[in-house]
Amino acid sequence: MKISSNTQLNRYIIMNNPKKFKNSLNVINLKKINKKGGYILKLIDKNSLNFNNFGELYLTKNKYLSISAWKLHKKMTCNLFVIKGKFLFAIQDNKNKDRFNRFTISDQNNVVLNILPYTWFGFQGISNGENILMNFSNLIHSDLEMKSKSLNYYNFNWKKK
Repeated sequence: MKISSNTQLNRYIIMNNPKKFKNSLNVINLKKINKKGGYILKLIDKNSLNFNNFGELYLTKNKYLSISAWKLHKKMTCNLFVIKGKFLFAIQDNKNKDRFNRFTISDQNNVVLNILPYTWFGFQGISNGENILMNFSNLIHSDLEMKSKSLNYYNFNWKKK
């Protein structure tokens, strides 16, 4: 599944929905405020539906075709935003644990991927230049609250278009 500014409707999109998240993955359209010479992109505030406390904010840099997978957080909620480049995301379907949803998201999309605890996921940098991903999480990283599996544990084809 590709997310683009022209393709905003799918079962994961959350826009000003007052209900609790039902999916293990939610895509949040960001508010873009035009200003002279550019724009402001509002990522999150304490009233945002995807705000669940503040733990830490960090950046991950992936080289072209470098893969970071598989991760699962037991307590941490991740809010992922592409700062620069383009990423392919593989995120476990919450209804069929053997299925993974694929998303291609670039720095042009203005969305946040909200990944709830107990969801396996991975990502790959797919832009020839720098690929930088930001995570705004509700907890400080701890190896005790996360699980990892080898890259080949799940039968996911990273090369598939």
